[in-house]
Amino acid sequence: MNIDDASTPVKFSPNVVRLDISAPSFPNLAFYDLPGVISQAEQDEEAYLVTLVENLVKHYVAQRNCIILLTLPMTDDATNSSAARIVREIKATDRTLGVLTKPDRVEDIAQWADLLIGHKFHLGHGYYVVRNNPNPNVEHRQARIEETQFFSNEPWTTVLAPFQPRLGTHNLQNALSRLLIDQIKDCLPEVELRIREKASRIDEELRQLPEPVNQNSFYVLCKKLQELKSGIAACLEGGSKDMPVLKLWNRIAQDFASAIQRTKPDLRLLTEEEDFQIDDESDCQIMDTKDVKQAPKRKLSPQEDIDAASTKTTGGNYTQHF
Repeated sequence: MNIDDASTPVKFSPNVVRLDISAPSFPNLAFYDLPGVISQAEQDEEAYLVTLVENLVKHYVAQRNCIILLTLPMTDDATNSSAARIVREIKATDRTLGVLTKPDRVEDIAQWADLLIGHKFHLGHGYYVVRNNPNPNVEHRQARIEETQFFSNEPWTTVLAPFQPRLGTHNLQNALSRLLIDQIKDCLPEVELRIREKASRIDEELRQLPEPVNQNSFYVLCKKLQELKSGIAACLEGGSKDMPVLKLWNRIAQDFASAIQRTKPDLRLLTEEEDFQIDDESDCQIMDTKDVKQAPKRKLSPQEDIDAASTKTTGGNYTQHF
């Protein structure tokens, strides 16, 4: 992979783009803007995009509580729409509303008349036709005036006159408002059930909480901390009523350590003042203590004093445990 390939931006992303549309005197609408379904990629290495986009669209339109807005440009053949194919595959035509765009560029009105009548590609909420100004600088009000003027001409006032309630953005907005209201009414029982279930779980969690402190909170906190400290000390040092053996074990361990210390041998060098009798038949080599350099005396530390004292104690000094 070269640098140019590494810096190429991804054409599609699974991230959701949600549009919340609101304005004075207009109904509030929320849309999930999904990418257009493609049938083939521009390059062979981008063939995976066909499956990626299709799976992304299916993931959202398969949700039973959503209304699908299927957009079909009237400049193309309706039979070639991949989005319409997906809607039919997931059996979601009953909750789909079709929107036909670019009516000012249509050449054959006959096939689109069959869609409006319902003879082909029937959808549960039918089709609506809208015409928008391609100039983004045109205000919404001006664009609607131009749209009304467009649909006041043939064939919209002659052959397609029966479909006047389905022409224009205003009629589409009213239809979506009614559909959303009906959808909310249908979902309310399930929403209320979820609210009650969640409220029950919260009430149960609240019942598990202790009663509020009526006394001095600082005093109660200090008391609880002291109880915790005592409990930890009892577990570590013994003496807890739940672990009485621990205290006994600590005492045994201390006595055992003292007994081990008492077994240390007492090694001392003889001085010339001490009388030492040597057996004539002994094989040990005797050296004159005068030739032995005496190690300088030093003051014992407090711990060494204790150890020295313990070595002079007589045996049998053990703790009676039982």
